[in-house]
Amino acid sequence: MKFEKGLLSQLFIAISLVGLVVYGLLSCTPEPALIPADDFIEADIVYYRDLIVFVEEDTDQRDILVCDLGREKKQEVYTGEFWGCFSRDGSWHKLRKTGKYRLLTSRPSIPEGPPGVEVSIRGCEYIIDYTDSEDNFVLESDCISIMYKESDTEDLRIQYGLADAKLKIGDEEIEGRILCAFTRWVNYEPITAEYRNRYKDFLRFMLFNDDVFVLARENGADMMEFASKNDLEDSPKAVNAYLSIGGYRKSFNTFKLITTDRSYDLALFRVPFGWEIEFDKENSLIVAGEDYYLDNKILTGRAFIEITGALNSRGDDHELVGICEFIK
Repeated sequence: MKFEKGLLSQLFIAISLVGLVVYGLLSCTPEPALIPADDFIEADIVYYRDLIVFVEEDTDQRDILVCDLGREKKQEVYTGEFWGCFSRDGSWHKLRKTGKYRLLTSRPSIPEGPPGVEVSIRGCEYIIDYTDSEDNFVLESDCISIMYKESDTEDLRIQYGLADAKLKIGDEEIEGRILCAFTRWVNYEPITAEYRNRYKDFLRFMLFNDDVFVLARENGADMMEFASKNDLEDSPKAVNAYLSIGGYRKSFNTFKLITTDRSYDLALFRVPFGWEIEFDKENSLIVAGEDYYLDNKILTGRAFIEITGALNSRGDDHELVGICEFIK
């Protein structure tokens, strides 16, 4: 009996020691360094872009934050570009840190901002700490779920993610969600090189609610000609859409888009402000613009438009919120 108790005691100690060793090994395992995780070996010429859009939870007047982090590598030259705008209490303004800068790291795959815009990764979560004379905020996301991979080749990766998030401004904490659009494009360097005919009436809609994600993107530019002219192996599709509704998922290589309203601005063109989208006979979307920020108000421009949407999918209706990116 004593022998059995001694054997059991030794067995318990051995199992405990094995458990401690395994725990130690696991605790030393590094967390994923990139969002999304990317094991791509850096090319000599490559461009990365993280477009991050925070949308406040359902309210009469949503705060919306846009942070666009571009990075490129050309041989041993590393360049970054930040662009941002913020809708606070119904009033849009451009973030002051917008502009080009030299990257501090030789790994442009990792998001990096200019001085005053600290970007860090914790597991699969984003943290953006922004400071200037006008704005001071911290954006923290939960773990980002990849919702859709538009392209996943060695030369072109485009994918979209969604996560709950908090925007901290002083003592105030705003609940919401972030939309994340990630791009990796080999042999493309838009920050320091001039690429004409990249966009023509470009529209990208990203909308969501608790269990729905909708992407619809249209570009009037001839992307096959653009890729051929600039010696690119791959390029984004001209038209692309994707629906995720609970367990139902469907992608579209074409859809019917009608602009139903336009907003007059100081620009020499009008910003689109209402749309009807017919994906197929079972899925359609009505989108209305709520407010927007427009940059470069002369002959061309880029706008981010707060939108709401009414999606009808297979007879069921869904109310959505989100953002539209428009480039003239």
